[in-house]
Amino acid sequence: MKRISFLAFLVLQLYSTISWSQKTAFAVELAAFEKQVDLSYFSPIQAVYELYDVNDFYRYQIPAKSKAEAETLLAEVRAGKFPYARIIDFKAREEACKNSCGFWAPKYTGRNNDNDEQEEAWANTPNNNPPNQLLASKKTNKTALAPPQNRSLGGLAAPEESLSSAIFFDFNSSEIPSRESYKINYLSELMKSNPEYTLVLNGHSDAIGEEDKNLNLSKERLEKVMLSLFMKGVEGERMRIRPQGELEPIAINEYPNGSDSPEGRRYNRRVQLQLLNDKGEELPLLAPIEIPEQLQIGE
Repeated sequence: MKRISFLAFLVLQLYSTISWSQKTAFAVELAAFEKQVDLSYFSPIQAVYELYDVNDFYRYQIPAKSKAEAETLLAEVRAGKFPYARIIDFKAREEACKNSCGFWAPKYTGRNNDNDEQEEAWANTPNNNPPNQLLASKKTNKTALAPPQNRSLGGLAAPEESLSSAIFFDFNSSEIPSRESYKINYLSELMKSNPEYTLVLNGHSDAIGEEDKNLNLSKERLEKVMLSLFMKGVEGERMRIRPQGELEPIAINEYPNGSDSPEGRRYNRRVQLQLLNDKGEELPLLAPIEIPEQLQIGE
């Protein structure tokens, strides 16, 4: 009851003072989903606002006026139903991308669970009325592109190392290993040289640990890859991210006898890459992942 009382008090403090039509300095993000969820999912927490971002995700956040307020609120919600909630510092993100990558804050959809300020939920989909205009298709001047010569990967010479269709990560880490950095460098040049391309990033983890934690870890890996590409000049609206957690392994996590398979898990800790042309068709430019036979998942 003490926690609920605090949240109710916070709602009164925030009531009618914060609008998501303007960026808030901080927010506590409870969860993010590919589809809208019923706001009763967050009960008894109030002041939860639904936002929609450039990567087609619905984000559920509580705005905060200061970092101290956000930290206090974070402790409250983590002690309850949302142990993986996190603080979003919009100003810091905007500043980090100020000169190199651009930053687009998610847009308020008009839905919140403030009892006194409940607004009518949108009946139309983002495709009919997108809250983020960056989701609109972007026309490119293809005639300005130089004709391909010795075309290997999107008009670029092939890298010395094969450009795999995945970036692999170390155990329980979202940092891009130095051995994989050449893929980021080459991929950014490939995207900039071919402005009609779209990149789909699918985040994955191995199966050690709790499913919710692995889903969050796959999100963090996606964010690191996307930010790295941002910093190298790839526009955010040309990338789509899909966190999958541990749900789509490409290799065994354990052997048939139940023993651990570190070699198989290494293939599952990845951000999978898909390049699409302007028609949404996958381009066969990236090398497929070759899984050793003993590590392949049986039917």
